Amino acid sequence: ERLWDEGLWSRFALITPDAPPAYAVFDHAVSLPSELITDLRAIHNALGEPVLSWVDAEIVGDGKHKKVIEPASVEVYVPPPREMTLSDDAHALWLNYDKAVRYDLLNSGAVNDTLLANYTRYPSQALKLAMLIRLADCDDGDVIESSHLCRALQIIERWRANLHDLWQDNQRTSEIRLSDRIVQVLRDKGYALTVRELQQAVGSRAKTAKEVKDVLEVLRLAGQVALEESEAQNKRIVQ
Repeated sequence: ERLWDEGLWSRFALITPDAPPAYAVFDHAVSLPSELITDLRAIHNALGEPVLSWVDAEIVGDGKHKKVIEPASVEVYVPPPREMTLSDDAHALWLNYDKAVRYDLLNSGAVNDTLLANYTRYPSQALKLAMLIRLADCDDGDVIESSHLCRALQIIERWRANLHDLWQDNQRTSEIRLSDRIVQVLRDKGYALTVRELQQAVGSRAKTAKEVKDVLEVLRLAGQVALEESEAQNKRIVQ
């Protein structure tokens, strides 16, 4: 829960399987696809590689009279960055996606607040993927076409769908833990508790009274708890 709230998972590409895992036996000798190795090496060469070189110290004199003018050091050559630009079509496509994900969906209320950090990062992640896909063409071109961006958006949308799969699993697990805790508290107390009292008793397992009410309704329908009403001194009906 805390890692979701702090936005840690928004920094990762979350991927879930499309089907349950199948049993498989692998040979000891596993060969990597030569095409994949060739393409990855081409991308590596296109980006360049940092070069480290050792520079000896500059010393004058000898014996006890040695004096270090310049200490030894390591020089690092960093290849210049590869700059790319979006074509007009790709830029228009990206703007539409950026608006849809970072504005329309978030303002519609359809996205849980905990997932806002993921959604705000998707457009920039799409650009990063599009640059890598363009680089995989292994030529000197520096323009990201709409075809590159479309492929990147397909991948991002897969990540977005998988995010909701993981979030739903997490929510179901949280609800189960909360319902077990509520039942345990009621058994331990041996008498009826209000929603507020239950919320305080379960501690960090529930953030809001609504969460407790939602779980209580499920437990009530399942016949595990009963709802009682009484009149308080101020004439309010307390459940």
